[in-house]
Amino acid sequence: MVFTPNIHFITNKGSDKFYRKFHFWCSDDDKKYLKPKIGRNFETKNLPIQLSSSPKIRVAMLLPLTGKNKDLGWSIYNSASLSLFDNDSAHKIELVLFDSKDSIEDNKKAFKEIIDSKIKVVIGPVFSSNTMSIEKMARDNDITVISLSNNHELLNKTNDDGGVFVGGILLESQIDKIVNYSMDRGKLNFAIIAPSNQYGKIIT
Repeated sequence: MVFTPNIHFITNKGSDKFYRKFHFWCSDDDKKYLKPKIGRNFETKNLPIQLSSSPKIRVAMLLPLTGKNKDLGWSIYNSASLSLFDNDSAHKIELVLFDSKDSIEDNKKAFKEIIDSKIKVVIGPVFSSNTMSIEKMARDNDITVISLSNNHELLNKTNDDGGVFVGGILLESQIDKIVNYSMDRGKLNFAIIAPSNQYGKIIT
């Protein structure tokens, strides 16, 4: 059987039989792309299902679930779903998906929906530009955002009640480890092939 624990997809409208069980913030045009993806997240056999009557901790996932980065978004979602099996045996966590799509404006619109839903913990966004666009809203509304970006410019964007925390491994830390490892083994000359963008500037 296909089983997805404690995961809800929110929609603005009434829905068919499938979407009464799984709901999602999306337009009607998007559903034809999302429906097959949801149906094959993972399979289990004879999995004991423990239902909990206590209030759940609602955690938003702000990910690109449609658009050019949808494969990355769904991969992160699937990892979070599998993690629930290992770490949430009491079924206390409820994941609520919000689609950041491809643009900063869509990302900000989705975050406003998170605010309206009164959710106080957010995993995502994936990209630093999207994270920067919502970091003030996070602090103003006492929301803790665990960004999956590794941009060091997102550090210290917090107050006593919320803000952005960087969940990705910083590029600077990765480079320091690689360079120190190489130098310890007598490798003192380095060549760098990097793109001409912010990422390239950081690693050089």
